Amino acid sequence: MVVPFIRDGATEQLTATAAALRRLRGAVVERLNQGMTVDDVVHDFDFPAELFDVPWRAENYGRRERPSARP
Repeated sequence: MVVPFIRDGATEQLTATAAALRRLRGAVVERLNQGMTVDDVVHDFDFPAELFDVPWRAENYGRRERPSARP
């Protein structure tokens, strides 16, 4: 899968990415301070569409799936 890079609007891409990273960092720090595990943090966070559902931030490797229980 090729993730598009939009040259027109690069400022908007970078500004939106910075906002998404600030939101994500704040949420992660808050949850870790509450004693949540990394897996719990990943699955507890709601990824707001206005920050994360954009073409250049498509999930193209890895997944936010919970690991299966190990025997």
